[in-house]
Amino acid sequence: MATLFYQKVPALSNPKHDANAVARTLRAIGFDEVTLEIDDSHEKMVTALRKFGDEAENADWALVYYAGHGIEMGGQNYLIPVDAELGNRSFGSI
Repeated sequence: MATLFYQKVPALSNPKHDANAVARTLRAIGFDEVTLEIDDSHEKMVTALRKFGDEAENADWALVYYAGHGIEMGGQNYLIPVDAELGNRSFGSI
C-alpha cells in the first residue's frame, strides 16, 4: 500500500516507488499473491485490508507493507488514507 497524493496535506514523493520495489521483490522471492494498492480512500483501504485478512487466514506467510503517513493515538496505530480529516478523531476501524 502506498499513499502519496493526500487531499489535505502536500504529496509525498517516495511511497509509490517504495511500494512498487517491495511488490517486485516479493514476487521475485516467490510470494504467490501480491496486491498493490495506491492512493486508497478510507473505504478502499478498509476493503483492501479486510480482503487481505480473509485471504491471509490460511496462508503460511502474510505481509502488509505501507508507505505513507501514519499516526499513533492512545497506543493505537493508524494508516492515513488520502481522504483523511486529521482533525477528526474518529478514523473508523476495520
